[in-house]
Amino acid sequence: MSELSAWTPGESSGLQINRGSQCSPEEVPTAASKPGHSLGVLHASYSVSHRVGSWWNIASRWHQWNRQILKDVSLYVESGQIMCILGSSGSGKTTLLDAMSGRLWRMGTLLGDVCVNGQALRRDQFQDCFSYVLQSDTLLSSLTVRETLRYTALLAIRGGSPSYIQKKVEAVMAELSLSHVADRLIGNYHFGGLSNGERRRVSIAAQLLRDPSIMLFDEPTTGLDCMTANQIIVLLAELARRDRIVILTIHQPRSELFQLFDKIAILSYGELVFCGTPVEMLDFFNGCGYPCPEHSNPFDFYIQNDVLKGAYQDRVGLLYQFVGAMPYTGMLNAVNLFPVLRAVSDQESQDGLYQKWQMLLAYVLHVLPFSIIATMIFSSLCYW
Repeated sequence: MSELSAWTPGESSGLQINRGSQCSPEEVPTAASKPGHSLGVLHASYSVSHRVGSWWNIASRWHQWNRQILKDVSLYVESGQIMCILGSSGSGKTTLLDAMSGRLWRMGTLLGDVCVNGQALRRDQFQDCFSYVLQSDTLLSSLTVRETLRYTALLAIRGGSPSYIQKKVEAVMAELSLSHVADRLIGNYHFGGLSNGERRRVSIAAQLLRDPSIMLFDEPTTGLDCMTANQIIVLLAELARRDRIVILTIHQPRSELFQLFDKIAILSYGELVFCGTPVEMLDFFNGCGYPCPEHSNPFDFYIQNDVLKGAYQDRVGLLYQFVGAMPYTGMLNAVNLFPVLRAVSDQESQDGLYQKWQMLLAYVLHVLPFSIIATMIFSSLCYW
C-alpha cells in the first residue's frame, strides 16, 4: 500500500475514477469540501496464489498458480447516493465488496486503500464504518422476527438499556415494514414462515440496528421474484436518501431500476470499465461505438453482449444395528443445527459482535449436555 498515492483532504488532486482505456479519468473533489460521508476506493488490486499439483508432489511445491481478481479499481461515492456494481459472473463484484469491508486481509494479496471522509482506514476501523448484508440470509428459523432483531441488538448495542433496545428494534421494524410480521417465525423451506422478501428485509434490519453510514449488499435480489426484487431495490434507494451510502452488486437488474441508481460501476474480468451516472453510461458507450438500441434494457445490452469480455436377518442382527445406531441418535439434532449456527457466527463475528471461540464455547456448553443425556436415555432403553 506504500506504493499507492495517499488520498487526504488537504490534497487538491482528488480521486481518479477509472473509466476504461477509451475514456479519460475524471477528478472527484475531496471529502473535505462535501457534506456528510464519502467513500473512496483507491487503486484496489487483489490476487490469489495456489500451489500447483498435489500436496505430496515435492517437485511442484515451488510452482504456484496466480490469478488477478481485481485490477486497479477506484471508486468514489457520497452519502445520499446508491451505487450499483454490475458485471457478469466471475467479474469480481463480490470480491470488491469484500475488499471494501476489510474482509480480504487474511487471504491473497490486497493492495490499495479504502478511504472514508478522506482518511485511509486501518484494519481495526472497518467494522465500525461498514455493514455488510451477504447474498444468503443467515437467520435462525426457530426465532421470531422480533426475537432475531432483539438478540442482534443486544450484541450490537453495548451498554444500551432494555427500553432503548426495545425502541430501537421497533423503530427498525417500522422502517422496513416488518411490524406486521414481528411475532412470526423466520421459518425455512421445511415448515414455512416468512417469505423470501421478508427474510431479506430482516437481514437488512439486523444491520440497520448499528446505524451504519455505509451499507454493502451482495446481490440482494437473488432468489426473489421480479416484484419483490424491485421492492427491495426501492427500499435500498430510500435508505440511501437518509444520509447513507448504499453500494450493491447485482447480476441482471430490470430496466425499471435504471434511474434509481445514482452511480453505476461496471466490472469486467476484475477491471473497472465504467463508473458514473446512468446518463453518463449511455453517453460513454455511445462514444465508444456501442449505442443501446431503443426499447432495450441497457443493463442486459452492455453485459450480455460482447461489450464486456438392508434387511435384518435375525434378532441378533437387529439388536446389533439398534444398539450401534442409538448413540448417534442424540447427535443428529446437533449435526443438523451446527451448520446454520456456524453460518450465523461467521457473519456476526465478521461484524464484530463477538469472537468465534465465544460462539463455539456457548454451543458446546448448551448442546453437548443434551446430546449426552439423549444418548444415555436411548442407549439405556436398548440395553434394558
